[in-house]
Amino acid sequence: PPYEVIVKGSGTVLNYFRGFLQARSDHKLSLVDLGMITFPRDAAAFADLQSIDLSNNQMQNIPTRINLFSAITSLNMNNNRLVKLPDTIGDCTTLEYLDFGTNHLEVLPSTVG
Repeated sequence: PPYEVIVKGSGTVLNYFRGFLQARSDHKLSLVDLGMITFPRDAAAFADLQSIDLSNNQMQNIPTRINLFSAITSLNMNNNRLVKLPDTIGDCTTLEYLDFGTNHLEVLPSTVG
C-alpha cells in the first residue's frame, strides 16, 4: 500500500487489501476514503476492472495510462483534489458513468464528450 495508507493504521491497510481482494472476484475496485494521494500502482495488475471507485481521497491526478483499463464502465473520483484529467480519459470508450464532482477541475479534455 502507499505510504499515506500505511500511516493511517492497520484498519486502513486492511481496507486497502480487501479492496483488491474483492476486485479479483467482481472486477470492481473500491478504495474509498483511504487518504490516498496517488492512483494506486497495484491497480495496474487488474486491467480487466469494470468499476473503479476512489472517491473521498486526496488524489491530484489520474495517470495517463487510465486507458489501459479496457473494460472500465464506471469511474468515481468524487471528492478528491483533481485539477486536470489526462487526454487519454477519452480513450476509455466503454465508460458509461463518470463522477468527478467536488474536485478542482476547471476544464475537461477535448477527448471527453
